[in-house]
Amino acid sequence: MSTQIEIAKEIGYLNSEVMEEIEAECVAIGKMLGALIKARSK
Repeated sequence: MSTQIEIAKEIGYLNSEVMEEIEAECVAIGKMLGALIKARSK
């Protein structure tokens, strides 16, 4: 996902501020998914 975000920034589809917000949301979602997977595997 981060590759697509970087490409969107490079071609001018996203500005740096929006890109940083999206990347932060991706990190948060990744942590939530990791916790969910860990909880379900117990």
